[in-house]
Amino acid sequence: MNVDKEIDYLIGYKTRTLKNDNVIPEYLIPCYSRLAAIANLVALNNQTMKVIAALLRVSVLDDEEDVRREALLGLVKINPEIAKVALVGGTYDADYQVRATAIEELQQIAPNLAMETAKRLKNDEDEMVRDYALELLGLPYTESQTK
Repeated sequence: MNVDKEIDYLIGYKTRTLKNDNVIPEYLIPCYSRLAAIANLVALNNQTMKVIAALLRVSVLDDEEDVRREALLGLVKINPEIAKVALVGGTYDADYQVRATAIEELQQIAPNLAMETAKRLKNDEDEMVRDYALELLGLPYTESQTK
């Protein structure tokens, strides 16, 4: 596997081509290509800072929430220490699934940081994110509605 080529797929400089263009709708190919690139980069035996930087970039800038989410999960597998920063950033994401994944993963690798972050997320607009934050804080759902 060529790491630089996978990073190019990941950040959108190149797209994979299929022999049969009718297999996957054309508008989905770039998204799947980026997801595949994440999986390939995470599977490497020795990830470099270049790989970590590409995942950090994608976890913030990609248009697809699934790609941002997978980039965060990949970072957790590769380097949990660096992933902490990305996960805190992920709790500010516009998509509730990315926020939920970020706080859940943060709880696994940095419980104290997750607790601090949960204080902000206890009033999140999304019920799933809000309930998870309240659970971390040991507060019942109804208590947040009264404050």
